[in-house]
Amino acid sequence: MDQGEKETIQLFCAAGFDFKKTGSFILVDDGRAARFCHARQIPFINALLIPKVFWYSGLMDENEHLKMTAILSNLGRYSEKVTGAAQKFSREDLNYFIGKDSHG
Repeated sequence: MDQGEKETIQLFCAAGFDFKKTGSFILVDDGRAARFCHARQIPFINALLIPKVFWYSGLMDENEHLKMTAILSNLGRYSEKVTGAAQKFSREDLNYFIGKDSHG
């Protein structure tokens, strides 16, 4: 895990965020950082899911979400497993990150 990921996790934990509170999470795209967060139940999300969260939150329309996700997929070094998993996340799966679903 690189220094940036370590510092992000340290800052999140030091801030005393309530991990059960909706909206408290960190953004990581490093596999080791993601595994660390998962093992310690620290809520995290990767960049591929941000356009989807914005769409479900009403901040972006579906076409823009698809366009931005494609751009991120092309720029990032995501495995097929990660991109496939990101595509499968539903509104319900991501409600933790948006608090409420504005589309329904």
